[in-house]
Amino acid sequence: MNIEQVREFTLSLPCVTEDQPFGPDNVTFRVEGKIFMCLWLGSGNYNIDCSRQRFACKLAPERNDELREQHAAITPAFHWNKRHWSDVYFEQLETELVETIICESYGVMVSKLPKARQPKFVETIKISNGKAANLPYHQARMERTIHHFFPQLALSAMPHLQDLITTKDSMLLFKARVVYGAHGVELVEYAPYSMRQISTLKIVYDDTISYSYKCTNRSVLNALTAQKAGCDEIIIVKNNLITDTSFTNLAIFDGNNWLTPKHPLLHGTQRALLLDNGLIKEADITVDDLMKAKRIRLFNAMIDFGEREVEPSGIKL
Repeated sequence: MNIEQVREFTLSLPCVTEDQPFGPDNVTFRVEGKIFMCLWLGSGNYNIDCSRQRFACKLAPERNDELREQHAAITPAFHWNKRHWSDVYFEQLETELVETIICESYGVMVSKLPKARQPKFVETIKISNGKAANLPYHQARMERTIHHFFPQLALSAMPHLQDLITTKDSMLLFKARVVYGAHGVELVEYAPYSMRQISTLKIVYDDTISYSYKCTNRSVLNALTAQKAGCDEIIIVKNNLITDTSFTNLAIFDGNNWLTPKHPLLHGTQRALLLDNGLIKEADITVDDLMKAKRIRLFNAMIDFGEREVEPSGIKL
């Protein structure tokens, strides 16, 4: 990873902000105002090797010891409490490890926040005729999120949706909402579901948006939805490619195949099921491709493939 990739990835985490309280040579990253990482920008007069890019991050002391023993590119932090902070020379490490370390540092700080201020994640599960749909896909996504942000929870008390969801035969079409965070599942609630009518979609653009994990904080999506200009919904374009609507994945029919964006904002559970069953294929989709599509379908955990179709003429540039 390079320095811009580190910054972009860190800012993609829920509720993360950046500032420079220590001057122009460093950027600090905070969650709910608490610093969990400091990225050196490559200048300043420090009595260390200034030729290698690095960041300092806070981790559990035993995790710091483990990483330092395994990787020469991870050392006690120069300017921080060396028991709790490590310097990570990220250019010398695999991207997956760097991302894991950043997320672990984020998780350490999140776990110390008051419960009401902690970022939370959610699984929305369809209950149809008394049966919960696609539970293995929801369980897999929840486990990926917990492993990513809260590895200690993954080791000690991984939640299991099949034990948490209670269904009744009278639930003809309900939405189950499971909210979880650093301390496990915090809320399970149920509500009747009715599908929104969508016939027009406004194209909006944002090259910095990130919503890789299903977080309860939807402020970035809500800000884009406010640009729908009288349409029923939006389609978000990032780096000149179609991603998602504000609450669904999508697919277009090009005359031969149903194609879904290769880089969606959120890897939905219904999308994963459709890909596994060979009903859709991944592709880079441009606005021009979208406008030329024969058919357009929107889908998510609550909307099955084919239940909501929009005419291409309903797309507004």
